[in-house]
Amino acid sequence: MPEAIAGADIIPFPPRSSVSADAGADPSERLRRALEVLENALTEQRVAVANLRTGITDLRSSMSKLGDNVGAYRDRLATLKDQVGQMQMQTHTLADRAGMMAHLSEAAQPSAQTPDDDSNA
Repeated sequence: MPEAIAGADIIPFPPRSSVSADAGADPSERLRRALEVLENALTEQRVAVANLRTGITDLRSSMSKLGDNVGAYRDRLATLKDQVGQMQMQTHTLADRAGMMAHLSEAAQPSAQTPDDDSNA
């Protein structure tokens, strides 16, 4: 039964009898089983490495597409920045023209005299 020591569970080794079940078997049979286990482990590893390579390829493709999309987005932002700059210039030009027109309009209007102004003159 596992013992708890300072919050850790200690798992005992399996009993000696189950570990040594192969001890009496023919050495060539033991070697054959060990090689079979090793071959199965290598096959699993090959599959895992192939899956890893596929994942890396997929990641590379996704990152490339992301880079392309970010580049296109950056280009659109640069175009938008230029358009906003042009609009700001047009806004300033229109504001300047409006100011000039208001000034000309004020200058072109005859000054209106109030009745108090006639009596003082």
